Amino acid sequence: MPIMETRCKYKEGAKYGDILLIETSLKELSPVKVLLTYNIKRKNDQKLLAKGETVQAFVDKEKFKIINLKRNYPEVYEKFQKLL
Repeated sequence: MPIMETRCKYKEGAKYGDILLIETSLKELSPVKVLLTYNIKRKNDQKLLAKGETVQAFVDKEKFKIINLKRNYPEVYEKFQKLL
């Protein structure tokens, strides 16, 4: 799934040796793309270090062309819908 857009809001820096947790959520779904959101936290104090999001497209693995996931793989699209 190629990334079409990215956004990131940095709140505080991490230091070498910090263990980071990345929480990913499905925010929006269309037949051709998804919007995923991310919260990046430091593990030991749960401090939010950054928030971000990406828009990613569904593509044919052979031709790398955008596809309609709902039409081509309805069972996979249905699984994504259940995550909303």
